[in-house]
Amino acid sequence: MKVSEEENKDIHHVFEDEIDILELFNAIWKGKITVVLLTLVVALASIFYSLSLTNYFSSESILVSRDSENSTSLSQLSGLASMAGFGGLTSSGSSSAEKVIEIIRSREFVKHLIKFDNILPSVMAAKSYDANSKELYFDPEIYNIETSEWVPDPNSNLDAKPTYLQAHREYLDMLYISRDKTTGFITIKIEHISPVFAREFLTLIIKEANDLNRKIDIENSNKALSYLKAELNQTSLLE
Repeated sequence: MKVSEEENKDIHHVFEDEIDILELFNAIWKGKITVVLLTLVVALASIFYSLSLTNYFSSESILVSRDSENSTSLSQLSGLASMAGFGGLTSSGSSSAEKVIEIIRSREFVKHLIKFDNILPSVMAAKSYDANSKELYFDPEIYNIETSEWVPDPNSNLDAKPTYLQAHREYLDMLYISRDKTTGFITIKIEHISPVFAREFLTLIIKEANDLNRKIDIENSNKALSYLKAELNQTSLLE
């Protein structure tokens, strides 16, 4: 049986492909030690890099958002004023949840928080955490724990103590806060190298935010009452 020239070329091409595949496999097999060593080095480097990273712990809480009693009273006063013909008294359109989130993220709130003991050093100068003693250590080049003083930078003329604006930037990096539009729940989380400080700081944030929000509601209610009393004194429509 005669084989045509085209069929002979096809057979020769297939044979060459098989030779190329065998040569590639042999080359990989000969270099298997190099491949294994390279893979091992990359794996070990990844492990050492992971171990060198600072561990961060998070403390998380879920808050139930609801309109405060003062906000409800304000709405009732607004309705009463409308019935009496006074159009100047209106209730706030923003929800209590959005107001709380704005408070917690604000610079003025951070300025208030860093007035508490050890808050500013723990935010700005924390270096390491001992899990056994549960003690937080500070960077001695930034903060002297023995004298409770900030170490000045010899290359800078600025004040050694961080400003509340600098603290606010670090604070936002530690903070995660969001609101579920369906349930109205607020999720707030603080990340830090010390789980103890993360929990205590989160507790402080929630407490101070609630207190500040309550004060704002009381002030708004007092302003609403004062306005309503002033309008009532100026009208003869007592009914």
